Amino acid sequence: MRLEACRGLFVALAVTIGSWVSYVLADEPARETAGVGLALGKQGEDLVVRRLLPSSPASVDHSVDVGDRILAIAQGNEPAVNVKGLQLSDAVSLIRGPKGTTVWLTIVQPGRKESQARSIRFVRGELKELARWGDGVQLAAGAKAPDIRMVRLIDMKAEQFADHAGKIVVLEFWSIGCRPCQKLIAELQDLPAKYPEWKDKLIVIAVNVDDDKDAAIKHLKANGWDKTHNVWVDSEALKAFHVQGLPTIYVVDQTGSVAAADPEKDISATIDRLIEGK
Repeated sequence: MRLEACRGLFVALAVTIGSWVSYVLADEPARETAGVGLALGKQGEDLVVRRLLPSSPASVDHSVDVGDRILAIAQGNEPAVNVKGLQLSDAVSLIRGPKGTTVWLTIVQPGRKESQARSIRFVRGELKELARWGDGVQLAAGAKAPDIRMVRLIDMKAEQFADHAGKIVVLEFWSIGCRPCQKLIAELQDLPAKYPEWKDKLIVIAVNVDDDKDAAIKHLKANGWDKTHNVWVDSEALKAFHVQGLPTIYVVDQTGSVAAADPEKDISATIDRLIEGK
């Protein structure tokens, strides 16, 4: 089959399945992609907004908020795709696309009927604004946690996530500018002390993602947040854990597998279950 015919087949397939599919052929460069800065989650079959990426088109626009349900996604002038029951990865691929292009999200606020939904137009953000973040499709329970490189903020020494194998790990990604992160990291300081029976079985790692390590160190010291294992990571770690918004929390079990991502219930309940071997 000639190359032109192959390319036509790929385009036809992309239209047929109703999602943005990017195929990289040998004679053409990879297509740059961008997004609007939403971290998505599922509630049953519903697609919901879990977080807004700081300084992203969605957060700057102020027309979308955490908890909003997304009913449909349309690319530019194409027909809208109903996303009910759609896999998270497929929804993300619909929202992502070439920088500077448009995407329409049909959204309904919590507690409102679908008849009260509204469609909002976004221009996909520049790649440079989103390149250091993950795609928002969090690692599923049972997935192996990636062995990311971390820098300890207490002494600037490097370590690996795998160094903590055999323990239950609570991993919180945070930044100085993230308001919800502040309350959460403060609460995590007291977690080990509240449960002395967890000693030597649990480590709570606060993972800073700011560009300036020194600013993160000063912020931690100013707040007295020294009860967590404080580290810094680069963009590769964010991509490995699919972090697109803050805060993001993972609970990793003793075998190094993901037990929960952003657990909806109390974190302590998840930890208790793992310690009891359930």
